[in-house]
Amino acid sequence: MVVSSSELDFRPLPGRTAANPFAGHDAGGLSMRVVHLDAGAARSPHRHRHSHEAIYVVEGRGHFWEDGRARRVSEGDCVLVAPGVPHATVPDRDSGMKLVCFWPHPDLTSNIEEIAGQIDIDRAGS
Repeated sequence: MVVSSSELDFRPLPGRTAANPFAGHDAGGLSMRVVHLDAGAARSPHRHRHSHEAIYVVEGRGHFWEDGRARRVSEGDCVLVAPGVPHATVPDRDSGMKLVCFWPHPDLTSNIEEIAGQIDIDRAGS
């Protein structure tokens, strides 16, 4: 199966837009999203209770925030997040970001919990 980028249906989520390229298809227990983050977008954390998440930074730069600590990320970087850990990717003020995210869980809707509150990268350090 090939899904063209022109076929992606981006939908709003808190602080981001995301598209599920395999919506309506059996992806063999895998969930995937292409995620766009606007430059300087405010972000709140979220977590995945049932699985790890693997993130690939396709474009842009910013910080990966994980449970109160931040680390710089940019194009080509890979991130692995353990189950249940609050996290978010926060773009720099002058750089949007594009991510591809994977979960070894068939239903992302039941595997994501948005957490109230915004992330302060300046206080988290890098």
